Amino acid sequence: MQTTSNLSSATAGIHHVTAICSDAQQNIDFFCGILGLRLVKITVNFDDPGSYHLYYGDEGGSPGSLLTFFVWPGAAPSISPAAIAAVRLAAPRESMDFWLGRLENSAVPCRKIQSVDGSPAIHVTAPDGLHVELVSGTECRPPASASGVIPPSAAIGGIAGVVFASRRKAESAFLFSSELGLRAWEPSTGELPQTDLLLRPSTGSYPCVAVTDRSKAATGHFAPGMIHHVAFRARDEAQQAAFRGGLIHARHNATEPLNRVYFRSIYFLEPGGAVCEIATDGPGFAVDEPLMKLGRRLCLPPWLEDQRPQILQQLPPLNFPDGRSGSAVTSRRI
Repeated sequence: MQTTSNLSSATAGIHHVTAICSDAQQNIDFFCGILGLRLVKITVNFDDPGSYHLYYGDEGGSPGSLLTFFVWPGAAPSISPAAIAAVRLAAPRESMDFWLGRLENSAVPCRKIQSVDGSPAIHVTAPDGLHVELVSGTECRPPASASGVIPPSAAIGGIAGVVFASRRKAESAFLFSSELGLRAWEPSTGELPQTDLLLRPSTGSYPCVAVTDRSKAATGHFAPGMIHHVAFRARDEAQQAAFRGGLIHARHNATEPLNRVYFRSIYFLEPGGAVCEIATDGPGFAVDEPLMKLGRRLCLPPWLEDQRPQILQQLPPLNFPDGRSGSAVTSRRI
């Protein structure tokens, strides 16, 4: 089997995490209004243009800061086990008391936990029952929380990692290691559950992937409250092609590259059944609106632009932060 053994051919970590929600406004109210994330792109699901696709991230929508949502209005919440059990968001080391107080004051279900890497964390039940962890002490980029709602000392700094729940734990971890170049991570102190395998990027010091055992119960169909897929980073199309070649050589089906406007993507199933993506770092989110005005209007891919009137008729208007500060909120059709 081909292995990814050097830094130049290894992924730099997670590009984005995409989950499913049932209501766009509820989603914005929580992730912008309570968690203080910045809405960096409002578009549609390219495969279902009658529904929103929302992106949250840092000032420029940098890879690694991105949490995105497919909006499936009216769909029933998930009651089945998920192949990707949780998304972990990086928070400053001293911010746990702030976040616990803010979440409790907002009547958001939450509790203190120890995360998979032993870090202090808060488990948060987000709208639709999505499992989110605010993890203290992980390596943070400049805050992704750019709305002005959260003080910089507590602002969320992007994606810390994800938790895969796999019935084929060892095989899942081996694929991420052999084909994407992720490396085993061992805690410096403390003990971890025997079922957890932790992996980090070659250039990182904290795990971005945790693989845990899942019960024998099969996962159900996708529904709100579930994570749909995790995307790993490829710095360019050449590295993405190399990843794709390695996956195919190892007998893992991988799609042809797809144009997602802001990046190019390939998709594959890891052995535990989770949908994974490899997305290029570029061209980025400023290709169709100015960098300083990201997330202000509905952006459509070129092949859907002539359908804008019909698409707008299907989409509900949204209340969303108007401007970089997030201090003013307007209700308008985008």
